[in-house]
This record gives sequence, structure tokens and C-alpha cells, in this order.
Amino acid sequence: MNEMQDIKYHKFMGLRIIYQDINNQDSYRLDVPTIYLGGAFQSIQNVQNYAKTSAKYSRTIMIDLLGFGDSDILDSSYKMELLADSIDHFIDTMGFEKVNIVGTSYGAVVSYILAGKSPEKMNKLILGGFMDRFKPETLVKWEDGLSSAKKGCRDEFAEKLTALLLNKDRSKDIRLQNYISTMMIRKLTSATYAELDKFIFSIERLMNNTKSFPVPLCNTLMLTGEFDIFTTPAHHKQLHDRSPDSVFTLIKKADHMFHLEQLEVTTQLIETFLSGRDIGEVDGHYLSKNSITQGSTAIPA
Repeated sequence: MNEMQDIKYHKFMGLRIIYQDINNQDSYRLDVPTIYLGGAFQSIQNVQNYAKTSAKYSRTIMIDLLGFGDSDILDSSYKMELLADSIDHFIDTMGFEKVNIVGTSYGAVVSYILAGKSPEKMNKLILGGFMDRFKPETLVKWEDGLSSAKKGCRDEFAEKLTALLLNKDRSKDIRLQNYISTMMIRKLTSATYAELDKFIFSIERLMNNTKSFPVPLCNTLMLTGEFDIFTTPAHHKQLHDRSPDSVFTLIKKADHMFHLEQLEVTTQLIETFLSGRDIGEVDGHYLSKNSITQGSTAIPA
């Protein structure tokens, strides 16, 4: 598959949203399209690493949210709901009656809001590395990191951001963490001023969010790495407890960057869940009340 094939754009409020639509089969095993929304400082090219496998069984669409990747910048005065509205508008424009949504990190927040606002359009929902708001101590760390970004101190910014997202205390237990940390630092230290502005606006938008949103009613899979210190397993467990039709699991030997650290497990979980099968079939994760490794940051379901 040509990784840059089928790149298109969608207009919303005069702003351009870039997306990739892989729809190259006469029919798919799943008749509902799957939309992927990635995290902050990610683009379609990053999301492709774990999304492109679903193109084998589902029409697959990867979207650069406003303020992400090659989509237009969106300053921080616009609220999180606008991002959900932009995807809602995209779904209507494409003529989709129902969709599967896979959101990771920042994209999970947008997916969560969208599922609450337009439940009739949701078939299945996957939330990975989800947070709806930051704890006070996390806000302080984000403000410190953004201060470095605003001053253009890329090395300092990269160091603070990786310390926030990666559980470096458990680096020996987390697959590929050193490699992923190196790649993140390389990308952050080489960021253009325009890319830094997009990131700053996106994070400020999330930091400014104080609103609670309706809990998704659709069939939902919640997952993150067992050693996630940013969007903790305990936070996912609380959301799972409030959600009437949800499954909660933790990926072994991973933290917030689980979709890169445990790519195969992540893609298998996505396919199995979207196909309506029992995710207990998949190895490499702790499902529901299963025991968890000593030292994990998780709270058992």
C-alpha cells in the first residue's frame, strides 16, 4: 500500500482537515468504516503504523484533527467540542450512517466527546490512553513544558514532554521504550515554529477544558499500557465503571505509548473488538479482573 495514497481534505468552517481514505476493496468483512484519530504532535503518517492493518477488513480513514499534522492550525480559544463537531460534520458529509472510532490520547478525548454528542452515529468506540481533564499536578508539568516550547527551547521541551508521557522508571519493563524516546526527542527537537504553535494551542485547549461530557453509550473498549503514568489505568478503570457497555484492558510491557511499544497486540485488540469477538482471544494484555504484574500502576477491575 502506498502510504500517501488517497490523501484528501475536508472543509469545516473554512478550515482544511486532511485525511486519508483507504477504500480500495469492492467489499470489506466489516461494513462499517473505521475512523482513526491520533494524539497530539502526531499526524496521519504516525497513525498509519497501527491503523493501516484495519484496511484489510474495514474501510479505513485516518484524520489529522484541526491543529494536527497538515490540517489547518486552530488557536486555543476554540474549545474541544469544536474538534468533535468537525468530525461529526465529516461523518455527515461522507454519508456514513454509523462509524467505528479509534481514538488514542488526544484523539481519544475528541472521540469520547463525539460519542456523547452523537451516540446514534457510533457503532463501536475504542479509547486508548484517554483523559478528559488533567490533574492539578499534571497541569503544572504541562505548563512548565509549554513554557519551554513557547520560548523555542526545543531540547528542554523534548526532555520535559518525554518525561511526562513515558514511564522511564519502568523502562526495563517496557518494550522499545528507549527507541521510542529517541524518536520522540528527535521529532520534537527538529519541530518548526509552526509545528510548535500547533502543539501549544492543542494542549492549551485541553488544559482549559473544565466541562464534563456524557458517557458513551455504545460498545466501548478502553485500553492503555499497564505502566501508563500519564493517563493512568486507575483513570481508565473509573471511566469503565461509569460506562454501561464497556470493556477495560491493559497492555503488558507498555505505558502511554502502547500503540507503538506493543503494535501487534494493539492491532489485534482493535480487529478482534471491532469484529465482535472476545478480546480474551488476544495474548499480551490483562483483561478485566485478571491479575496484573507486581509494580504495575493499574488498579484491578
